[in-house]
Amino acid sequence: MNKKLFIAYFLVIAITIASLVFAVGAVKHYNSKNPKFSPPPFEKNAVSGKPDAKNIKSYSEMQAADAYIFGLCGEVTAKDGYADVYFTSIEGNNAWLKIRILDENENIIAESGLIKPGQYIKSVKLNTEINSAINVTLKVMGYEPETYFSAGAVTLKTTLNV
Repeated sequence: MNKKLFIAYFLVIAITIASLVFAVGAVKHYNSKNPKFSPPPFEKNAVSGKPDAKNIKSYSEMQAADAYIFGLCGEVTAKDGYADVYFTSIEGNNAWLKIRILDENENIIAESGLIKPGQYIKSVKLNTEINSAINVTLKVMGYEPETYFSAGAVTLKTTLNV
């Protein structure tokens, strides 16, 4: 093998190795900036059916565009470390739903797992102690079954009473 051919092979191999090292570094950098999506768990306290709305103050059902219908208590009350929301996914929805309660600084102070159509949860566990009424945002998020793509989100401002 002559010297020119040897140098050409050497350069091709060196460029290939350098390209691979660069590609691996770029993938690691991207993954560190964009962590993998972890699907939310299903709510272990979900109950089949709907709550008895006539006994719940300010409970109503709302439509999130064409995506889904949910029920929720507009006057949220905190008691013994839980917030009563009566969060409901109406039978026939094509989305799995979850709810977050955010404080005025958009910190998550409570969050449910996913509920399926035809299920509801009475309460969500608070992450922090609430001693007096505070303004909160209730954020309802929908996920397409199986893919977990967003089915839209709705936010409602209210007060978390004690």
